[in-house]
Amino acid sequence: MRQNPLSNMTSRGGIISAEFLRLMKSETVNNPFVKPQAFAIFDSPAPGNQTKLDERVANSFNNLVERWDSISNFYENMNISDARRKWIIPLLRELGFDPKLEDIVVEGDERLKFKLSHRGWKSLKAPIIHTVVAKQDLEAKHLDGSSKRSPHNEMQTFLNVSKDHKWGIVTNGILFRILREFLHTTIKGYIEFDVENIMRERNYSDYLAFYRMAHASRFLEDNEGNNPLEHFYKESVAAGEKVGPNLQGNVERAIEVLGDGFLTPELTQKMIENEDLCKEYYSEILQVIYRIIFLLYAELRAMLPIRDSLYMEEYSISRLREIAARRKGTDNHYELWEGLKVTFEMIREGCEPLKVYPYTVVPKL
Repeated sequence: MRQNPLSNMTSRGGIISAEFLRLMKSETVNNPFVKPQAFAIFDSPAPGNQTKLDERVANSFNNLVERWDSISNFYENMNISDARRKWIIPLLRELGFDPKLEDIVVEGDERLKFKLSHRGWKSLKAPIIHTVVAKQDLEAKHLDGSSKRSPHNEMQTFLNVSKDHKWGIVTNGILFRILREFLHTTIKGYIEFDVENIMRERNYSDYLAFYRMAHASRFLEDNEGNNPLEHFYKESVAAGEKVGPNLQGNVERAIEVLGDGFLTPELTQKMIENEDLCKEYYSEILQVIYRIIFLLYAELRAMLPIRDSLYMEEYSISRLREIAARRKGTDNHYELWEGLKVTFEMIREGCEPLKVYPYTVVPKL
């Protein structure tokens, strides 16, 4: 059984926080853009009430599970025409899209022609959707040689130069990736859903989050040019900013707790006699705390392996947090601290077999 509750969902680059995606799994979410009236699309009115919306989502889930079961054994070897016809287009239609196959050109400039396959519906402002075969890695060059860029990079480049499009979709039918305009060059930004796993596991709560984040109505702009995804993005950013004012007090409490935890009678006596040793001890405790904060941030933003990874299951700070939340009482064992030191070493030096790469040079403890 997976310990990661977001194993079928990934958020990278701070587009949408993992916590926000976790909330989207809940049947009751206090957000105006998941209410029935928010799911109106270009050719269909919004569900009249929550019951009708629930029925619509459940029906789409059941339809897709049935269709996936019928083609899953053959899907990986389908050509692009069959993959689109038998799975990708039906998937998009269940999400409210009406995909139109079309060459994508930015502002009529033939020099800005992109190898992207569809518009979400018949409109110049409809989101662009790029569909590829199942075997196509979304971050590798196109298998058919049609573009020197990967599907992800093709879409990202388009979003970064188009004035009319801020959000887009890339999918091979197995992974469904939502991208936003994103100008960083060293990391990628996206939200990704593992549709294959959601179907295979009959994971309705993950599908509910998927539906809420990927439905066609998420891409429809209001009078101010914002769509629900943009509102979600701004809400996630605002939630992250609210952490700052509370961080100082939490760090101070952590210093006290960890400082007390590492103290021994002998060390206490030495520090009473040596003020410089007190300062050195304080500095080391603070260093540990900031390393933990960095790991929490990096795992939240998927800067470290999270999807069904050995790192997440055995070495992550998220795992340590879960153990700490369950543990009652006290003990004198040190294995968790020794394990955390291994994680620190891994982050400093990198561990290629676990796909963990060094982020910074940190002195050893």
